[in-house]
Amino acid sequence: MVVAAERKTDVEEYKKKKDEFERAIRQVEKHVKKKDGKLTLDAQDANAVGVDTFQFEQLKRALDETNEQVKSGKLKLDEVLLKTPDVGSGGDRPSGVDVAAVNHSGIQYFWWGYRVFLDHTETDGIAAILQQGAAAGAVLAFLTSAIGGAIPAGVVAGILSLASGVLMSICGAGGHEGIYFNFAWPAIWWGVWHQ
Repeated sequence: MVVAAERKTDVEEYKKKKDEFERAIRQVEKHVKKKDGKLTLDAQDANAVGVDTFQFEQLKRALDETNEQVKSGKLKLDEVLLKTPDVGSGGDRPSGVDVAAVNHSGIQYFWWGYRVFLDHTETDGIAAILQQGAAAGAVLAFLTSAIGGAIPAGVVAGILSLASGVLMSICGAGGHEGIYFNFAWPAIWWGVWHQ
């Protein structure tokens, strides 16, 4: 069936995008430190860390924005993680998020931005909203209720850019344990994948 083939291609593209971004994160974060109440980067260019120039510049801007978020009081430096854990296989779950259940919901902050986690039930809910063609307000209301608290800018736009079938295919690829979205500051969506 053509739809299933297109969905598989979309899922593969999302995985590729996520993997490229997370590889760049892991390379750059080896050079990120907390010093004098802010985050610093001890590498000056992409060649020094072995990543694409565009990715390096995006992540460098993201680190600068994280410092601005801390400086303005929107984030506390001790809430910002310097190491980005793997999510998914092997039950490796991130710290700092309530993980009482296998699939979980919440927001986790890193030096490069944040991850938004939705459990399987919430993934189903978002997919239903997308399938109905709902507006941004409906997605925001759902997320605020599901996750609690303020939802960072860009999350709603990132979710609205997805087709509900692709979202459910990604969730299904991980055993229906939910999904997560990577967002680099300032609200640049870098991928969605299953938990």
